[in-house]
Amino acid sequence: ASLLFTDCKGFTTVAEELNDPQQVAELLIEYFTHSSRCVLDNGGTIIKYIGDSVMAAWGMPLEDPEHPRKAVQAAWELSEASKLVVRGRVLTTRVGVSTGNVLAGNLGSPYRFDYTCIGDTTNLASRLEGMNKMLGTSILISESTAKRLNNEFVVRLTGYFAVAGKTHGIAV
Repeated sequence: ASLLFTDCKGFTTVAEELNDPQQVAELLIEYFTHSSRCVLDNGGTIIKYIGDSVMAAWGMPLEDPEHPRKAVQAAWELSEASKLVVRGRVLTTRVGVSTGNVLAGNLGSPYRFDYTCIGDTTNLASRLEGMNKMLGTSILISESTAKRLNNEFVVRLTGYFAVAGKTHGIAV
């Protein structure tokens, strides 16, 4: 599967400025409407919204051999959509994408469970999204994703990084 995580740059500051949960909710609904369209139009499954972030997956629950390409296409569209003004504000989206093995299904506790994806691939996609802030980038993809794109996208090696929880550097 290919996993994608997003983050809305500076959203904490926006929420503080608005200082009104109703206005924050209305802004998020509009933002998620744009973000969700990028995922769904490319055949992805929205796993969950986490604060101002989106977690999405391709290649599960239904197999799709083109999942890496579709996830990166969605990432690019999310980045392009960042130029849109939502309620008078430019909401920039940062994205991380990773491809590999995941366990997908209902997970939780006897008190609450939901459909999700877990594993190293999921964790790496989340870490890549977070690295965008440090590197000043908007989209970071794992080497495992880049290798499956068949030169359909222009990519460049940003470097080798030991993301949180990893003992060795990975190509990003």
